Amino acid sequence: MPTYGLIVEGEYDAAALTELIRRYAEGNIQVIPRQCAQKGSLMKKFPAYLQELHWANQGQAIDKALVIRDAVARIQESWSPEWERVLLAEAISSQ
Repeated sequence: MPTYGLIVEGEYDAAALTELIRRYAEGNIQVIPRQCAQKGSLMKKFPAYLQELHWANQGQAIDKALVIRDAVARIQESWSPEWERVLLAEAISSQ
């Protein structure tokens, strides 16, 4: 069974997006949600959540990880360099 990790900001987000993923993904799928404790802390904390999710599937790696952030008043293009920097740092540290 494919296993997806889901990192979100809110409790409602975790429940709603878990259900959405299960409905639209083909076949039987397991979703392991993680909610950031404080609103606005997702960018700082998601690398640690990704690290934990990497082995959260009974000691096995998950198949995919989805990080979903609430919309803010900034222009989306300004997020890209920040996300790339954090993801690159995470990829280097996990090698």
